[in-house]
Amino acid sequence: FNEYKSFMDKLDSHKGTIEKEVKLLTDSSLVGLGNEFLHSLGDLRIRLAEEPLSYKKAKQYINYFPETTSKILTQYNRVSKDPQLAAENEKRKGELNQLLHEVIKTTEQVRAKLKADETLNLDVEITAMKKNIEFGGY
Repeated sequence: FNEYKSFMDKLDSHKGTIEKEVKLLTDSSLVGLGNEFLHSLGDLRIRLAEEPLSYKKAKQYINYFPETTSKILTQYNRVSKDPQLAAENEKRKGELNQLLHEVIKTTEQVRAKLKADETLNLDVEITAMKKNIEFGGY
């Protein structure tokens, strides 16, 4: 349980940093993507709270993507304010846009996997109960 709680606290901390950094973005398309990522991350967190044992399946994702995304957003916000880097920042904005699309897609894939595992578990339980009933087990 302590590992799960530590895991969720870490996720909440990174989510908070991402929220703060998204508010500082000046490009509306990046703000939209940042908010979409936060929404997806929030949905993943709800899934993990509903099924605490499933955090182990999302561990690799959670240990990398939220923290790295928050670091990238923080660095981008700091660098994008420098007028001397305007040309490079335009390129960085495009790269960040593409990166956020990929991170959102990856987050959705993790959520879908957790949901598929839950569905499979339900199907297995139903099948087992039907077999037990067939054999008159109680």
